Amino acid sequence: MSTQILNIDIIYEIVNQLKDNSFSLFNFLLVNKQICQIAVSLLWKNPFKFCKFNINIDYKCYSIIQIYITCFNEEERTKINSIFDKVNFSTEFTKSYDKTLLFEYGKYLKEFKFHELEKSISIWYNTINTTNDKSYLATKFKKCIMHSIMRQCKKLNCMEWNVLFMDEYKLETMNHKFTELENLSLVFDNRKNKKINSNFKNCCQNLFSLTFDYLDFAKSYLRKNHLDNVKILTNEVMSLVELQHDLKEFIFDHRYSEENEEEKIEYDKYFDDMITFILELRANSLTKVLLYFVDFNNISFDFIEKCINLEILGLRHNKGLSLENIDPYTTFKNLKLLDLSYNEWSSEINILIIKKAEDNLTSLIIGEGINNRIINDDTLIILTKYCPKLNSLSFSKISKKHLNMVFSYIININLITLQFDQIRVGGTVMKSENFLNYIKFQTSLLNLGIGKNDDYWHYYNKSRINFEKLMKQNNIRIIGYRPDDLKVKRFL
Repeated sequence: MSTQILNIDIIYEIVNQLKDNSFSLFNFLLVNKQICQIAVSLLWKNPFKFCKFNINIDYKCYSIIQIYITCFNEEERTKINSIFDKVNFSTEFTKSYDKTLLFEYGKYLKEFKFHELEKSISIWYNTINTTNDKSYLATKFKKCIMHSIMRQCKKLNCMEWNVLFMDEYKLETMNHKFTELENLSLVFDNRKNKKINSNFKNCCQNLFSLTFDYLDFAKSYLRKNHLDNVKILTNEVMSLVELQHDLKEFIFDHRYSEENEEEKIEYDKYFDDMITFILELRANSLTKVLLYFVDFNNISFDFIEKCINLEILGLRHNKGLSLENIDPYTTFKNLKLLDLSYNEWSSEINILIIKKAEDNLTSLIIGEGINNRIINDDTLIILTKYCPKLNSLSFSKISKKHLNMVFSYIININLITLQFDQIRVGGTVMKSENFLNYIKFQTSLLNLGIGKNDDYWHYYNKSRINFEKLMKQNNIRIIGYRPDDLKVKRFL
């Protein structure tokens, strides 16, 4: 009987299922050249993401940058050599020129994340800088390596970038690589007054996801001419959105330092206008909307409700929303995942939003602060009444008292995943009689996520051993729960 050989496309799909598992991908490198190439393309799509949870982070980052340097062309080698001629650093990198590489690793880069690259180049620089001298050259090294990586990569599908600072070289090198860009994260630092380049906008018209990340902006909030810059910035983002053919995701994160609260109010109107413009313009296409640190005193909730195809809605660290501002008779007909964490409004607001999802909701994340007790009897009753299809329930922050109260309410909900992170350190679910009774009657639970503040993680004793045996008997897997926001996750 002849041996059937799998089509290369099928092999790719098999290997691609393990794209986030570096251990498995490294094993595929040893099978044969064809499968090795597939594994390499996935490992080098964004090699830095595999460094985040590795104990040898610095060595990994250093090695990746070394490989990118090995892929330098003659012009780039000449340029970086001219910088090294000015210092007496370790010149280990020059030895890599003589190495023969099996692949052009740079061409596989698909996720261009500026901060990851910048951090890795800094680690590489600190490793070779054995003299602790002439640190001003770090910028020159960074620019040289960054430009080469930009040249080496081909078509990008994900980019995190401060678009306001694209110099002419970057624009000339990168524009044609944006035509397949799907995920764009804009991070801003208001040091100069520049517009988003028109060539970039023209090349980038097929975005699936747009993130507006203002995390690094607070330190420069009070710079001269800042108000004019914010106006230009928001107008440019709106013009970029106008050019998109089918934008599905919009994420807005406007973090700021509390010391700038008063000054922030003056500029917020431009951000509010930008948010409402995007929600209204793309109401028919958006399936995912995340809004963080937004004041709903100036934004009508109606703009969110008009996103008729919304499947994922995340509202975190927001304020200003009142019952009078929400139409109680409208519904989210397609909403499947809802995140309501750390918002400064009453539990009645959360209840009304949950009710709007009707029986479509399959995943809910909800959290309370130390002084914001929004997880109560009324909220839990609504879950049991309006969310029959709920299979994942996460409490991003919850008090010990309210956690014990939860289990008696959710006993009739067929959860597959239950996760919680207690507000304060101390106490443990292992000794909760309510939870142990819940386990006796549940039949569907497969995953139990426990946050870092639970004593389960702090001690390895007889109680923990018995608890783990009980979970194993009920086929429940214990996992660490980190209440990360939805910006870094893709659902559905």
